[in-house]
This record gives sequence, structure tokens and C-alpha cells, in this order.
Amino acid sequence: MGTLRFNLQWAVTSHPAVDEFSRETALIYRQRDAQVSGERRPRVIPVACPCGTTLRVTLDTAGCCCPGCGQQYGHGEVLQLPMAERRIAA
Repeated sequence: MGTLRFNLQWAVTSHPAVDEFSRETALIYRQRDAQVSGERRPRVIPVACPCGTTLRVTLDTAGCCCPGCGQQYGHGEVLQLPMAERRIAA
């Protein structure tokens, strides 16, 4: 933990995977809290970015960045995107 604290400023400003690390860490904490409390996981909703990429969000999603085009969406914006088409697994 000391190493992370020491390198935090560099990681936040320079490391390319800091956003991914942050999301994964938050997910781990939410999963831990849900297991302890018995709370069910939020339902995942697939929405379609105008570029064609499917984004998987929940009602708790604060916002997200589309990996296809880089468009950044806030909480309200991502929930206003149209539902993605369902595809049958082959």
C-alpha cells in the first residue's frame, strides 16, 4: 500500500491503465460489500453507442468512456442511449 501511495500522483497523471485499475478496484469493493450484506448485483443493461459499440452499464454507473470511439458519457447521458440489439449466441 505504501508503494501505491508513493506513486499515486505519477499513476494518476501518466499510467495508461489507471482508469481500468480504478474501475476494477471499485468493482472488487462492491462485490465484497454485496457478499457480506447479501445484496444482489445490479442488473447490467446493454446500450448502444452511436459508433456501434455495445456498452454494459447499470443504474449505478457513474459514467463511462466508449472503448470504440472514446466518447465520454456521464450518468444521465449513458442511460439515455438506446438499448443494444440482443444477439443469439451461436
